[in-house]
Amino acid sequence: MSVSIDDYCDLSDFVCRLMRRPGSNWFRGVEVRCEAYPIGHRWTVYGPKTLRFASDVGYDEEDYVTDRLIRSGLLPIEQD
Repeated sequence: MSVSIDDYCDLSDFVCRLMRRPGSNWFRGVEVRCEAYPIGHRWTVYGPKTLRFASDVGYDEEDYVTDRLIRSGLLPIEQD
């Protein structure tokens, strides 16, 4: 199972923008909130089921958050 490269890039860009300027924004009809705190970010996804998680500052933070959002169902998953 995978997501399309275009979908992944769109979501990754969205995450990067929220990490630079924390706040709330919408991605394909779902509200995602990013809050900065001293060692990373707190994320909240408001969908049918609210998801909350934290990420630590580091070189792989953007990839970690993007993968968590994909697993939460934010993007359609294609069958291989």
